[in-house]
Amino acid sequence: MKRFFDEIEYLLDNLNVKRFFILDDSFLSNKSRQADFTEEFEKRKKKNPGMNEIRLNAMIRPELIDRPAVDFLESINIDWVQIGLQTVNPKLDRYIGRQLPLKGFNDIAKWFRERGIRLHVDVIIGLPDDTLEYFKKTLEYALKLKPYAMQVKQLYLNPDTLFFNNQEEYEIVTNKQKRRDFTVPFIVKARGIDEKYIREATNFTIEKIRHSPSVKWKLVTIFKHFVSGFHKEI
Repeated sequence: MKRFFDEIEYLLDNLNVKRFFILDDSFLSNKSRQADFTEEFEKRKKKNPGMNEIRLNAMIRPELIDRPAVDFLESINIDWVQIGLQTVNPKLDRYIGRQLPLKGFNDIAKWFRERGIRLHVDVIIGLPDDTLEYFKKTLEYALKLKPYAMQVKQLYLNPDTLFFNNQEEYEIVTNKQKRRDFTVPFIVKARGIDEKYIREATNFTIEKIRHSPSVKWKLVTIFKHFVSGFHKEI
């Protein structure tokens, strides 16, 4: 935590950087060090008033969030939290390693609203064995959480992952061309998944974007790439 705040102070004092994104989804979740983390932050703010102005964004695994964790996040100036819902299809829980029942996402959203922490929800298009019906249910459920932002991404093949190591079992086919903003290829076909599913899921997401303009959106598939605030039309 000392090195963490050393780096933040350096960037604040020398480059006037005040907003930071913590990509490690378990870094802030070690309960045994949260009190020390808060104490260290309070010391820094007393010595350097500029530290009061920093804002942190963080990825956090949803099963690691409870009421005390939310208290902790508020105490260290967390502005928004990105969590992975990914899918509500119960048959696919094993793919994403989720250990939190869906009701838990309702609780998280409520706790964040109470503390003014903005919620960013991730959803995946194209998990093997998924269905268009369940994808639609996932997006509908995610929007009921009243998120500040939504990220909907087509599944892509990362090295040394379950799908990478078992491509034949999951009947995985990837696109030949890689997007400029990705170094890994999209999965365009898998067990139960084809391009028609991806296109229809993309179109359904675009429909939701049009009807939910207050949400900040990021959509990335082989058929569409949209980021709220950058593209005026989709």
